[in-house]
Parts: sequence; structure tokens; C-alpha cells
Amino acid sequence: MTARAVTPSPFRLGMIATLSTFLAADLLSMLMCASTDLTISLTEARTDTLLTALRTGELDAAILATPLDGEDLLERDLFDEPLLLGQAAGMRTDRIEPGSLLLPADGDGMRDLALAACGEAAAARWVRSDNLITLIGLAASGLGVAVVPALAAPWAQSLVLRPFEGARRRIRLAARRGSGNDHILTRITAAARSIAALPAMWDAPSTPT
Repeated sequence: MTARAVTPSPFRLGMIATLSTFLAADLLSMLMCASTDLTISLTEARTDTLLTALRTGELDAAILATPLDGEDLLERDLFDEPLLLGQAAGMRTDRIEPGSLLLPADGDGMRDLALAACGEAAAARWVRSDNLITLIGLAASGLGVAVVPALAAPWAQSLVLRPFEGARRRIRLAARRGSGNDHILTRITAAARSIAALPAMWDAPSTPT
């Protein structure tokens, strides 16, 4: 009697919505091409949803941009990602007008960083979206100023991009303590850091022609 091969269960990885669009494809292809014994299922969600899924065992790990609380989870720092400001050509760049800053919805660490730097009055209250492509599109139409993480710069070529002085978010890998997945966490850590280390990732902002 021939033994039946056992198909390993996918490693269940979560990622925040403001990161997955710009990182997931490169990260997953790098991981799964390098190792035929690793399959990954991806969940995109907000931070609070991912943390709950980690704690209940629905996810094996999650990539986040906010510090963790509690002793039940461990975290590994992956990389620090600079933030940029993006707006349509011809808009003034010497200041951010009240109500003009297009930000992800509450609960995203990038929103908190931007409001800490610019104040609550800077936020645009008429739009709530976790989709950065939507916010970039609104900014390209002259409807405000988008906060653009550096990994998203290739998707924001319609904007005039400039550094958001002193603003960066730390990307972290979170998992349950004692989960037994250290070898996979190490692979994810190495792959994410290698992607962030590519020179093209942190190209200086440029004005579209």
C-alpha cells in the first residue's frame, strides 16, 4: 500500500490594507518561489481585525505598522518605511491647508503619525477609506494632499511627491508566542527586509512630467 503524500496546510498571513497592495505580491512570490514546501494564504484587513484573528488562532502571523500591546504576541521589526506627501501639480507645497490631508480611516498607524505631525485640523473629514489607491486618485484630482508610504510611490506617479519630514512607519511582523513557526517567521523577515533594501524602493520623489 502506497502512503499518501500529506499536503501541508497553508501558512495564514495577515497584512494591513495600507501595505498589502504594495508589498504582498513581491513578498509572497519571493517566499513561495524560494521554497516549494511553503504555501501562504493572505488576509487583508485592518489592524484590530488582524490582532483578533492572531489571538484566536485564525491567523499564524500578521504584518502591521503599529506597536503591539500584551505579552501573548511577539513581534519582529522588518523595516522603517518613510512617508511622503503627494498632491497634484500646481498646488502650493509650503503648507498643508486645514481639511486637506487625505488619510486612511481610524485605526491605521499611518493616520496617527500624520495627525501627530500636522494636527487634527489638517485631516479631510469628507472621505473615509483604507484604500490608498483611492486617496492617491483624489489627490491627483486636486482634492487634497495624500500621505503616501514609500513602497506606494510607483503607484503615485501622477502626483508631485515630497518627503514628509520626520514621518516614517515601522513595519512589524507579529505572531503568537510559542506557535512553533519560527522558521517561517525567519523566512518572512528576511524576504521583507530584502525587498525594503532594494534601491528602487526609496527613490527620491520626483515631479511628474
